[in-house]
Amino acid sequence: MRILHISAQKPDSTGSGVYLASLVAISAQHGNRNAIICGVDKTDEPALSLVSGSVLYPVRFNTPELPFPVCGMSDVMPYEATRYRDLTPEMAEAFLQAFRKVIERAAREFSPDLVICHHLYLLTALVRETLHDRKVLAICHSTDLLQLAQHPLKNAYIRQSIAQLDGIAALHEEQRAQIASYFGYDPAHIAIVGVGYNSQLFRLPTDEETRQRPRLPNSMLYVGKIGLQKGVLSLLHAYEHLLDEGADCALKLVGGYSNEEEYNLIREKASSLSRPPEFLGPLRPSELAPLYRQTDTFVLPSFFEGLPLVIAEALASGCKVVSTDLPGIRSFYREFVPGAPLWFVEPPPLVSMNTPRSTGLPAFEQRLSTALGSALLQPYPLSRCCDTASLTWDQTYARLIRFARSSDGARSWG
Repeated sequence: MRILHISAQKPDSTGSGVYLASLVAISAQHGNRNAIICGVDKTDEPALSLVSGSVLYPVRFNTPELPFPVCGMSDVMPYEATRYRDLTPEMAEAFLQAFRKVIERAAREFSPDLVICHHLYLLTALVRETLHDRKVLAICHSTDLLQLAQHPLKNAYIRQSIAQLDGIAALHEEQRAQIASYFGYDPAHIAIVGVGYNSQLFRLPTDEETRQRPRLPNSMLYVGKIGLQKGVLSLLHAYEHLLDEGADCALKLVGGYSNEEEYNLIREKASSLSRPPEFLGPLRPSELAPLYRQTDTFVLPSFFEGLPLVIAEALASGCKVVSTDLPGIRSFYREFVPGAPLWFVEPPPLVSMNTPRSTGLPAFEQRLSTALGSALLQPYPLSRCCDTASLTWDQTYARLIRFARSSDGARSWG
C-alpha cells in the first residue's frame, strides 16, 4: 500500500509530529511505501529517521512564497511559529496555494492508495477538496478543535470539507462525540484509535538496571512544556504543600518553554521553595526513558490535553500517575490499561478551553497535593499490575489500518 502522510507542522517536533513519524516507521515495517507532506522552515532538515525510505514533500516557510514561520496548531509551540489566529487573508491564501501545489504534485508522482492527515483543520480541509478522488482519513489531536473554538479563521470552509472525509480517527470517546456534534459527522465513521508509545524505549527496568539505578522513593516527575496552561505553577504550589507538611519528596521538571515571562515566573516560584525542583530542560526520548524508570510518581497537572502520550510512557515504565481529570483521559486509560495506578484530580473551573479561573486554583492545588501524597504512599507493586501492550505504536497503527479497511468503519472503504 502507498500511504501519504500530511501535516502542516514540522514532522519531528510536538506530539502530533511524534505521532506522524511513528506511523511512518511502523507503516514501513509492514512493507508499505510512504510519503510525507509537511511544513518546515527554509533551513530545516527533518530527522533522517523520519524520511529514510520515504518520499518527502516539504512546504518551506520563511521564503518569498510563504514569508512567515510555520503555522502551529498550539498558540505556544516549541519552535518559532505563526499562530493561525494571526494569519491575514493574504497569508491564509498563500498557505493554501503553497500546500495545494505540493498536494497535487504528490498525488501525481506518488499516487497514494491512502491519505492520512493530521488535525481536523485548514490543511486537511484543503486535502479533502483537492484530492476528491482519493481515500482521505484524518486524525484529530484536540488542538485542532481548540483552534476552531478560539477564532473564526475559515471555520465554515473547514467544517464543510471535514464533513466529507472518508473517516476520522479520534483519541477517545468524548472526542468522538465532540467531532460528531461539531462537524455533523456520523459517529459510525469515527474510530477510537488513541495514542501509542515506543515500547523499546519506555519499559520496566531490568533487574540489573534496578540494582544499578534503583527507583527513588517519593520522587516526582513532570514532562511537558514549562508554562502556565500546563499547570506547572500550580504543581509547584502543590509540591510546596507537601514540603510544608513534612513530606520527604523531590520534583524534577523536563521540558522546554516558549513564553519567557511565564518561565521566569515559574523559576522564581521554584527558587523560593525549601527544596527547589530540578529543571532538566528538554530531553531526547533516549534520555527521558531511564528517568521514568527511576521515578516513583509521574504528574501531569495540565488544564488542557488531547490524550497525553506521556501517561502511557510513564505507566509502561512502572510509574504511578497523577493527572488532571480532563475529558477522555480517564475513560481511555481505564478501557485500554485496566488496573493502571492512576489518580485523577478534578480540574479548576475554566474561563476558556485551556485557561483556569484564578479563584479556583488554590482548591485545585490542594486537591493535587492530596493526590500526590496518596500516590507516593502506595507501594511499588501497584505500578507493575497494568499491561500497556495495547498502547504500543504497533497496536495504534493496527487499529488505524483496521478502521481504514473496514467497510463499516470508513465511508467508501472496502
